[in-house]
Amino acid sequence: MNYFHKIAKLGIATTAELALNGLPTAIENESVTMFNQFQLFQNYPNPFNASTNISYFLPFNDSVILRIYDLNGKLVQTISPGHQTSGINHLLFDGSHLSSGIYFYQIRGTGRSMVNKMILLK
Repeated sequence: MNYFHKIAKLGIATTAELALNGLPTAIENESVTMFNQFQLFQNYPNPFNASTNISYFLPFNDSVILRIYDLNGKLVQTISPGHQTSGINHLLFDGSHLSSGIYFYQIRGTGRSMVNKMILLK
């Protein structure tokens, strides 16, 4: 009896066929497009104190706007980096002027919007 194990890496998935003893008997690479649509990643670090990195993927060059909301839905900050190139982009968010708490960050591009949650601890 054979078992299959998939390992996902950026852009490549490797399928290894394993026998009962756990040793690989065959390895095959497959091309995988992991980033083919607009994506917003979890900020890092999270929770954060003062500043955090926010990353997102654009499938094509686009203008984006990042908005930060508090737990009540009140807009507390807007960051407009302007026209961005396709691929993974990063923004450094400075929350030193905000109180500790849960915040939501929303990124908007042409025809697309995504939201994630972040926690500020002071």
